[in-house]
Amino acid sequence: MDAETPSEEPTPEFQQCRRFRSNLALYVSREDLGVSRVEMRRHLEACPACLRELEAYRQQHRLLGEYGKVLRRSAPDGDDR
Repeated sequence: MDAETPSEEPTPEFQQCRRFRSNLALYVSREDLGVSRVEMRRHLEACPACLRELEAYRQQHRLLGEYGKVLRRSAPDGDDR
């Protein structure tokens, strides 16, 4: 395999990121994770790519929360959407 050909096997770093990225939405919403919160924080401190993805999840979480507030305010009285 030459330097131009990508490896068929994911790197250990990629495998580790995949493990943490699969838990980012849960981390943002403070639900139970498949990894410890300490492990997640350590990984995020060391991995700019995962940190960027976390920030995107946080933004989505904020926007959905704001949208939910708008829906509740605009719902007719007695309508518990």
